[in-house]
Amino acid sequence: MPKKKVVVITGPGHHDVALADILRKKGFQVKKVHYYPHFAVCTAGEKSATPLFSLFYNTLSWFVWAVSARWFFLKNKQRKLNILFPVYDFFAAFFLNHPDLLIGWSQVSLLSLKRAKRRGAVTLLESPMIHVSEWNALLEEEYEKFPKLRSRESIFSKPMLKRMLKEYKTAAYINVLSTYAASTFIANGVPASKLLVTAPGIDTTFFIPPKNKKQEGKFIVLFAGRLQLLKGVHNLIQAFKKVQLPEAELWLCGLLFEEIKPFLEHTKNIKILPVADRTALLRLYQSAHLFVLPSIQESFGLVLAEAMACALPVLASTNSGALDLIKDPQFLFSPQKEGELEQKLLWCYENKVALEKAGQRNLSYARKVCSLEKYEERFASNLARILKQ
Repeated sequence: MPKKKVVVITGPGHHDVALADILRKKGFQVKKVHYYPHFAVCTAGEKSATPLFSLFYNTLSWFVWAVSARWFFLKNKQRKLNILFPVYDFFAAFFLNHPDLLIGWSQVSLLSLKRAKRRGAVTLLESPMIHVSEWNALLEEEYEKFPKLRSRESIFSKPMLKRMLKEYKTAAYINVLSTYAASTFIANGVPASKLLVTAPGIDTTFFIPPKNKKQEGKFIVLFAGRLQLLKGVHNLIQAFKKVQLPEAELWLCGLLFEEIKPFLEHTKNIKILPVADRTALLRLYQSAHLFVLPSIQESFGLVLAEAMACALPVLASTNSGALDLIKDPQFLFSPQKEGELEQKLLWCYENKVALEKAGQRNLSYARKVCSLEKYEERFASNLARILKQ
């Protein structure tokens, strides 16, 4: 029996490698198209010859990013994507042939979804974010609180908004990463029958607790990710400044966006750490006493699962995949409720025994639910469901 052919068109997100590996393990013939760090088409793990496509897209990408760095209009509301992603989609569609299944990332797959559908393929849209209308609404509300901020970098422009809404309509199925993300699609009119929920996995053999955790010394609160309004970093900075915990430090690890710099003025005991590789990030998890994910909205949050696998207590926004990972409401807060994050930070600082027990529960849960093997089981189950129908 011939292998089923799958084309994977990757976009923004972090789990495409694991997804493609699972497909190959299950006996599918996989062709993978990606745009980062350059345009390429890979079959059976090997790159196909696409020199003209690659040269054109890479040159265009370099030019657009260079111009957007100098031209605020193109940078604001991610308008550079209005140029780059339709071109990438147009090129990717050339390599479809006649697949049995197309898995296309949200933002970059509209033309490919339409073409695959006409050719009789099952179409699955991989959405590593919440519904785009909810995304924009939550961020518009947050930006309105800070009128002095000129930038709206995390909001999608109208062309990208329309593009993603068309993707939702065109795809036969949409895969999201959490029940929170699914709820935003249902609230915006997408039928529940069209949705799959597949939480991603992490390497629980790499992300492990330290052998000897030092409890004395400064109390370290850690965040890892992009330092931008979308991630709620400004709320974490303000909350940490208000509670004024003795002998405590806030470590912010990630790329610092301009919109966050005003919140860092006149701050003490806050460290900005450079973007970390996997090994450096592991050391941060193992050194910290509390991990905080303060996102205004977040489809899942792999850093949560990684921190939990390191036996680190986590405090997280309810607008995230944390609702699927954290069962104790003491470690959840609403980013819209003023003062709640400060209260939870203070409670964690004052209840270190309870915090340590929470870390051990997190470790047990992460090993049970968050491994790559469990992700493979979840994805394979959902894949079998849509291919049967």
